[in-house]
Amino acid sequence: MDWGVYEAAIGRWETVLGRPTPHPTQPGNHGRPVLAPAFVEHLMGLPPGWVTDLPLPRTAQLRALGNGVVPQQAAHAVSLLLHDLAELLHADHRTGTGTEVLAAPRKTTRHPRSLTLAPTHDDGSDPDGCSPWSCRSGEPVTDTGPGERAA
Repeated sequence: MDWGVYEAAIGRWETVLGRPTPHPTQPGNHGRPVLAPAFVEHLMGLPPGWVTDLPLPRTAQLRALGNGVVPQQAAHAVSLLLHDLAELLHADHRTGTGTEVLAAPRKTTRHPRSLTLAPTHDDGSDPDGCSPWSCRSGEPVTDTGPGERAA
């Protein structure tokens, strides 16, 4: 398939997920191409069949995917929230008062951090082999922050 200007991005995502990208469309009821749920599932980084193996019509699968969360984004959001919580707890501990602290200051610089939430073995492998949160290629998924580039 010719992905045009998206070829490099599609290739990178295939490397991260360790599998080829499914065809973006499938024949619709009227013979015209329609969006394929397997393509959306793939773009979201979900395991094959996570939604598409459910006994749902195509439109319900797309609705479920559209209402879903991209696991890597969720992992990043949780890591930021946990960081803020740690800052709040640390600030509260320093005051020794036990009183409520309004908010932890946001750091202006961000460092790359792993977005893998699944527990892993020392060799980096996934113990249950079925977590949608970890990268199947074995390479860590990282976020470098807006406007930053990975080293």
